[in-house]
Amino acid sequence: MTTFALGVACLLALAAWMLRPAWRRPVQTSAGARAPHIGIIGEQLAALDREHAAGELDVQQHHAARTELQRRVLEETSADAISVDDRPLRKTLLGVLVALPLFAIALYGAIGNPAGLAVEPPPQAAGAEVEPEALDAMLATLAKRLETPSANPATDLQGWTMLARAYAGLQRFADADRAYARAIALAPNDAQLIADRADVLAVLQGGRTGGEPDRLIAQALQIDPRNLKALALAGSAAYERQDFATARIQWQKARDLAPAGSAFAAGLDRSLSEVGATA
Repeated sequence: MTTFALGVACLLALAAWMLRPAWRRPVQTSAGARAPHIGIIGEQLAALDREHAAGELDVQQHHAARTELQRRVLEETSADAISVDDRPLRKTLLGVLVALPLFAIALYGAIGNPAGLAVEPPPQAAGAEVEPEALDAMLATLAKRLETPSANPATDLQGWTMLARAYAGLQRFADADRAYARAIALAPNDAQLIADRADVLAVLQGGRTGGEPDRLIAQALQIDPRNLKALALAGSAAYERQDFATARIQWQKARDLAPAGSAFAAGLDRSLSEVGATA
């Protein structure tokens, strides 16, 4: 996975959405009939994310399929005539406008995806190259804008969730933890967000789940006892404590809920086999 996994596929689109008040006049396109095609591709991309989250597609299959769909999105929009003003933000806007058709797709795919941000960047379009420094600055700008609550809490929740997964995808785990905390403050009963934060905190602790990650895992399971990520993490936490009986129970619960024949189920089978040999 490249370090631009979310930066191009998701965050540039989110930046464009947040920068829209700076436009003097709206973007004009010459191919309005393409919208239905973009919508269909968006549905297909969301379906791919669901299949990957359920373990029906492995990482390579998911990345390859997403890349192809994202290429089709760019082809659908490559002939569009885009008109913006000549204000100082013009260069920034031109860069982010390339990703605008991906905004709804990326947002839908990001929310509630246990696999996090396994997103392959779309092919770069001419003039849309983003330097790491510019991406860092854009992330900082988005975070600053999100610090001021909007009139719609649901919009803020989506923004913090995307930002958290962006940071996680870029391996900025401390920033991801802070963003997840803000998202959870807006949705305290979202088991998936809580499990995702537990996962990030465990990474920050060198892969150990003791302390706050354990508390978050328990909280997620109290809200949703069938959350696959929380169950898998609970099994890993128990295994870390050498509580092999509990690890087996938690992993078996996850295995019973996993789609039959999926890669996720196969991984749980291996874990169960390992814990069985240890006990």
